[in-house]
Amino acid sequence: MQIIRPMPVSLEVYADTDYQRQVEASAECPNCGVRDSLEPLGYYSRGITSTGRDVLRILIRRFRCTTCFRTVSVLPSFAHPYRLVASATVSQFFSGTIAAVNARWVPLLAQYEIRVGRWLPSIRGILRSLVPVLPQAVTFHGWWTSLRGGLGELDRITQTLVGRFQVTLFGRYRCHALLRPHNLVIRKEFDGWNAQGANETGP
Repeated sequence: MQIIRPMPVSLEVYADTDYQRQVEASAECPNCGVRDSLEPLGYYSRGITSTGRDVLRILIRRFRCTTCFRTVSVLPSFAHPYRLVASATVSQFFSGTIAAVNARWVPLLAQYEIRVGRWLPSIRGILRSLVPVLPQAVTFHGWWTSLRGGLGELDRITQTLVGRFQVTLFGRYRCHALLRPHNLVIRKEFDGWNAQGANETGP
């Protein structure tokens, strides 16, 4: 299971200062709801783009619940689940304002836009419940502009969609399914990024 949480530092500071060591557990387990039950479990590594610094490897803090035994990771909101490109850069591309230094990611970002455009009709009801002024026609740029105006940049949009509906603009949020006590599974986190498949990374 995963929690998306804003960080008080930038991506670069997070990476350079080992800020993952300062990430604290939530007050209660998001799976079973028991308070003060999350204990440190370690970290997993994933890739994320950084302006002017290519791809950084960052560590994501993990905890395990002593009651339901489910693992919980805390993903900084500057990273998007299963997406290599940083959320801020994705927002810039979707808004047509991407910086020249990030131009190398345009082919991958174009794939992101196609994927989001295909998924939007499936969650139109959810999105309209959050931003009633969405255009009637489901078009990528029209809906993105309205969503950004109503909810903020991609990191804020993702936090809202995951927290309330367990979806993202890219698809269903696979890191958020609850496990029932009678069917517990310890799930290994993974990092799937590689140079050939740069559109995939660990959660």
